[in-house]
Order: sequence, then structure tokens, then C-alpha cells
Amino acid sequence: MLRYCTSPQDEVLEYIKRDVANLALGNKDNHARNTAVQRDFNAGVALTPLYDFAPMYLHPDGIARRIRWQDNDGGQPNWCRVLDRVCELGVQGQAERKKKGPGLVQRGPLVEGLKSMVPTLETIAQEGESMGLAPEVIRHLRVGILAQAKALAALR
Repeated sequence: MLRYCTSPQDEVLEYIKRDVANLALGNKDNHARNTAVQRDFNAGVALTPLYDFAPMYLHPDGIARRIRWQDNDGGQPNWCRVLDRVCELGVQGQAERKKKGPGLVQRGPLVEGLKSMVPTLETIAQEGESMGLAPEVIRHLRVGILAQAKALAALR
């Protein structure tokens, strides 16, 4: 994705945000076919809108989390390590493009973008039922939602 997207910084942030949402909302079905990029009419390349997103923890077959971050995070990524690795890859991508300057992905905007999710996650945890989530679903997810909010709030 770093090599091909028009705005790697924005697309990497969006990709990580989607994984935070996957974890917070119990969507373990995060396999590669549930993520795609597209070229627009101006030759821009970006992630497609989110699709096939559901609380798969409800599936009777017990779907396991499909895609994990490096070092097999046990299903609970250390977002600090994830950002470190993504930024390393951004530096490598910059070198592959044979361009000088900072890497394709900068840590500061990633941290800011992820921290911006904290209020929304906290609101979902507290008001999920009024947002249309079934009571049993929000009861099940509340702890995970708040855990993701706490992890993001701690990012530096």
C-alpha cells in the first residue's frame, strides 16, 4: 500500500483506524479480501470505502482474527510498536522511490489521528444502545471498546 497509494500517510492511518475498529467492535474477519484499493478518475490510488464489517464474534464457527501485526500480537496489538514498524516501512518505501526527505509515513500525524478516535470510542461504549447496537452486543463489546480507547490515549 505504501508504494502505490497517492497519499500513503492518509491511507496508512485509515488502515490502522480500521483495525482499531475491527478489534473494538469484534470484527475478527479482517482478511485481505476485506480491504481493497482503487484508482479514481484522477489517477489517485486509495483505500476503498469500508465494507464487510460486522461483529464476527457472533459467528457460530468462532472466526479467528485473520491478519495480525508483526510479532504475532496475540490479537491485541501494541499500537506503539505498530507505528514504529509502519514508519520504518515508510522510510524503506521512500528509499525505494529514490527520493530524499522524510519517510512516506510520519509518526506524529498517525498518533494524532489515532488519538482522535478516543472520544468516539468512549461515546460508543457509553451510548451504543442509543446508536442502534443491540443491548447484548454493546454489553459484550464495551470492555474491548474502552480497552482500545485507553491504548490509543496512551500513545506518544
